Amino acid sequence: MGCQVNSNALKKPRIMALAGLLICIVAGLLAGISATPLAAGSTVRDAINIALDAGHGGADSGAHGPTGLIEKDITLELARKMALRLETEYRVTLTRSDDYQLPLRQRAAIANQAKADLFISLHTGASYHHSARGLTIYYHAPIDTAGSTDAVQQANQTALKRWSHIQSRHSAASQRLAAALQNALTGLGDAYACRILPAPLPLLEGADMPAVLVEVGPITNPAAEGNILSDQGLNLLVEAIGKGISTYLDQ
Repeated sequence: MGCQVNSNALKKPRIMALAGLLICIVAGLLAGISATPLAAGSTVRDAINIALDAGHGGADSGAHGPTGLIEKDITLELARKMALRLETEYRVTLTRSDDYQLPLRQRAAIANQAKADLFISLHTGASYHHSARGLTIYYHAPIDTAGSTDAVQQANQTALKRWSHIQSRHSAASQRLAAALQNALTGLGDAYACRILPAPLPLLEGADMPAVLVEVGPITNPAAEGNILSDQGLNLLVEAIGKGISTYLDQ
């Protein structure tokens, strides 16, 4: 005996499928309407990932200011403010998001694992001279051990050669990044005068991308602590560093 097909039974799945499709289309339209639009002239560059490293943390408090400010707190606050500013245009990776300690080389390793395009380590700096002022941007420059007779030093350099060579191949780009940041920061005025220096920094040597360390002012200087490191001062730094990053990426 042949089977009799109920035509109504065939129609129901089709009707349900069409209804589901219609619901998805309407939901998508509503989501598009309710989404917050980008600010005029802004561009989201999701493919670019910027790693921000808040210096020190945990038991490693860094420098202390005359009124009690601590470097590890300032760098974390600055990194958080920077992340909020940069996330409107780029992806951001924070090496630390709270008050805990990280080994120096692990910071660059986190940036490498996240496939970051830039690595910026944030510090305040300190000086025995309380009148010291200004900002310093460092890029990595390895120690020249040519002609060294210290066998232990040569062995250590050989063991670390592969790691330290990673940043060396980005040296020219790191210097261009430092210059772009310097121009943006110096534009803020005399209090933000900025110099660029090479240094053999273990923190930067393993970063497989352009990398710099930015000291935003000696926290031991009462003027720097009260001006550059105030909420208003940090906001100015955030905008200037953000501008410098954009200038570098647009080169």
